[in-house]
Amino acid sequence: MEPILSVTCPLCASPTMPWLVVRNSPILLNCHYPSAEAALVAPRVDFQLRHCVACCFAFNPDYREAAVDYHDHTYNSNQYASAAYCRFIEELAEGLVRRAQLRPTSRILEVACGNGFFLSSLRRHSRGAEVAGFDPQYRGEYGLDAHVIRALFNGAQGVQYDLIVLRHALDQLIQADQVLRDIRAALAPSGLFYVEFLNLAGAMRGGDICQFSHERANYYSVTAMARLLARHGMVVEEAFRVASGEYTGVLARPLSPAPAMDETLARLDAVVRRHQRVVVWGIGARAVSVMTQLGWDESTVAFGADLDPSKQHRYVPVTGQRILTPTEAVAYEPDLVVVANPQYLTEISACFPNPCAFLLLSGEWLPAATTTDSERTGGKSS
Repeated sequence: MEPILSVTCPLCASPTMPWLVVRNSPILLNCHYPSAEAALVAPRVDFQLRHCVACCFAFNPDYREAAVDYHDHTYNSNQYASAAYCRFIEELAEGLVRRAQLRPTSRILEVACGNGFFLSSLRRHSRGAEVAGFDPQYRGEYGLDAHVIRALFNGAQGVQYDLIVLRHALDQLIQADQVLRDIRAALAPSGLFYVEFLNLAGAMRGGDICQFSHERANYYSVTAMARLLARHGMVVEEAFRVASGEYTGVLARPLSPAPAMDETLARLDAVVRRHQRVVVWGIGARAVSVMTQLGWDESTVAFGADLDPSKQHRYVPVTGQRILTPTEAVAYEPDLVVVANPQYLTEISACFPNPCAFLLLSGEWLPAATTTDSERTGGKSS
C-alpha cells in the first residue's frame, strides 16, 4: 500500500510523505545534567519526519519550538576542545575570506555566532576586517565583546556586509523566511552569503540515523536550500561538502535584477540606425530573431554575411537581406559589422584589412582597440 501523501512542503508546496519515526528524542540533545536522577527525567518526545521528494527536504511538522530553550545554562554544543575541529574551523574561515576576497576594509556578519570563535577566525584571516555578531548565548569570549550583540538577529539597521555567515541555525528555525529576509537586506550587492547545514542527502544515503532528532526542525538538500534562497533573492554560486561530507556549505550571492530587455533592444536599434552601411555577420537564429524583432529591413541593415556556403546568396527571412560571402562583405566596406556570436569575432575581424567597428547583439562594442570614436557616434558617409 502506498503511503498517504499529505501536509504540503513548506518550500515547494508539493505533497510530502511520512518518512522516519524518531522515538525517545530529548527536546535538546546538548543539555548535560548534574545528576543521573535529573538526566533520567529530561524532557523527551516521539515524532515523525516528513519528506518531500520534489525538492529533497525533510521536516518535523510537530516541532515544539517553544520548548527549545538555548538559554538553558546546561546547554553546551562546544567542540573547541578538539584540535582537529579547531583546524577545520581555521581552514573554513581562511577559505571563505579568500572566496569573498575580503580585505581589512570589508565587513563581516555572523548570525548565531555562538561563542565567537569562528567570527574571530574570520577577522584574523581577513587581517582585521570589521566584524559583527548576533547571539543571545555569547559570553564575552575571543575578544569580541564590543562586536557581538547578545540578541537574536533582527536586521542590520541599514549596514551592508561583504560576507554574512549562518552555520547550523536554519536547521532549528521555524521562522527561517524572516531571518533570510533580514540577511538579504544586510548583504551588499556584491556580497557573499555562506550557510552551512546537515547534508540530508548524504545522511539518507548512509542511513545515518544519529543525525535526526527533535533539536533539528529542518533538513536540507542543496536543491532545497537553493529553492529557499531563491525565494529571498539569492542564487547559489557554489556548494561543497564540509567535515568529510557530514555537512554541506553553500555560497550564495544576491540575484541581480533581470536586465530591461526592451531597453537593451532600443539601445542596440539606436546605434545601428546611426550607421549607414551595416552588415550583420552570422545569419543564424540569434541574428534573425533580433533583426525581425527590430524590423531591420534593407534600409537599416544592407546585407547579411556568413561563412557557410549553403547560406550565401540566399536571403534572410522576413527582413529580406541578401547573404554575402566574407569577401563580398569586406568589399562592401561597411561602417558597422554587427557580430551575432562573439566567439567568432577574431575570425571575422581577420577578414578586414582595415580597422572596423564591431558591435554585439547585446549592444557591446568589440574590440575597443579597433573601434574609433567617430565610428561609434555616427559612422562615415556612403
